[in-house]
Amino acid sequence: MKTKTALNGLKIGILSIALSFASCEENENFDQEGPDTIGQ
Repeated sequence: MKTKTALNGLKIGILSIALSFASCEENENFDQEGPDTIGQ
């Protein structure tokens, strides 16, 4: 029973790490000013 609990914890940990990496995909960068907003 203890092994089953440890494996479930490991699965949850791996899933959490995978979701963290998936959410860190490069998004649009809104901090940089494009040519449309310069000088306004």
